[in-house]
Amino acid sequence: EHGFAGATAAYYRGGGGQCAVSAGVDRGFDGTERRTTMGVDTRLLGASTGKMYTGAVVLDAVLRGELDLDERLARRFGDQDWFVRLPNAQFLTPRLLLWHTSGMPDAFTNELWLYAATLALRNTTAAAARARSSRRGDRLPLQNLAFVMDEPPLFAPGAKYTYSEFGYLLLGVLIEQVASSSPRVDWGQPGNGTDFYAHSRFFARAAALIERLGLDSTEVELGRRFRALGQHYVGDHFGPPATVIRRALDTATAELRFSPVAEYTGGGYVTSALDLAKYTTAMYGGRGLPHDGYLQLAKLTPPRVTSDASGCVRGTLSAASQVNHTCLAERALPPSSPLAPLYRRLGVAYGHSGLTVGAVSTVLYIERLDTSVALMINGDRWQKFLKPTFMALLDAATRS
Repeated sequence: EHGFAGATAAYYRGGGGQCAVSAGVDRGFDGTERRTTMGVDTRLLGASTGKMYTGAVVLDAVLRGELDLDERLARRFGDQDWFVRLPNAQFLTPRLLLWHTSGMPDAFTNELWLYAATLALRNTTAAAARARSSRRGDRLPLQNLAFVMDEPPLFAPGAKYTYSEFGYLLLGVLIEQVASSSPRVDWGQPGNGTDFYAHSRFFARAAALIERLGLDSTEVELGRRFRALGQHYVGDHFGPPATVIRRALDTATAELRFSPVAEYTGGGYVTSALDLAKYTTAMYGGRGLPHDGYLQLAKLTPPRVTSDASGCVRGTLSAASQVNHTCLAERALPPSSPLAPLYRRLGVAYGHSGLTVGAVSTVLYIERLDTSVALMINGDRWQKFLKPTFMALLDAATRS
């Protein structure tokens, strides 16, 4: 109906019960490859839904007693030149970064970062991209953070909410330091990014969490070749169609034409819709970390849908991880709105959405049902269809 290539969807219930479905085309949508259909086991880049893993690893460090959500990062990094050049550096805390209230800008509003992303996605073969990457190396976390060094903060710490990819990259740097036996971590040199990520302490902790939860279709984005990876159709988010790749997967070599690892703690995972739903239910249902600790990160403006005396549905229903809220409704809904009954049925819900090169995804945990619903689409060019398709899934899930 919406004209996108293919999608996978799934639900996972905490008390038992799961379902996964797929529809449409994996490879060959544009007529340049042999046509294959999407399968329920087809995996895609998880995009910013991976920030839910970042939140879990950070909170796990808190539960271990290794850091405090309200400690200032300047305590650990205040003597390092790169850190003092960040916006609001002296006031940054893990909580502010997790909640996107640090005042740091977002990568997708940074023209220099977008230009660098475009260069990495130049229309080329996987072999040429691999050779280019071996010469330049994957961008290191501090190379990415350099795009906001010496920039003014958007606002005072904690004053407002602005989604920030850079803030989550800094959380990864924090975990590397926390998990290191050395008082000063070697952040690597330009050109050796592959080695840095291969030995990342953050990725090691995330991989241990994935294994503990039995997420067999989820792995860290190390390398370019991944089992059961579907095609990724690229839109114009990262550059003009004539200059950037249109299909991210080179089917001749089964490799991606770019290295996704630099997404790091802003994304960082290959997954399936079922694993995405399973993970979200485990975390928000209190089964992923001890002491139901994950919900500690969702105490800022808890997402709710309420009705006043007039019957008008007010507030926002947020797809929120760590209070990283992407609002599904940004204003009051009149009782006549076709979405109003759905919002009332959903009640309190948490989750996350994401966009990356050639894929979009979203997941929502419905508290009263102890169930998560996930949707993944194999093309970022169809981002505008993510919400209406997902709303239809939620409608079906809450009626059944």
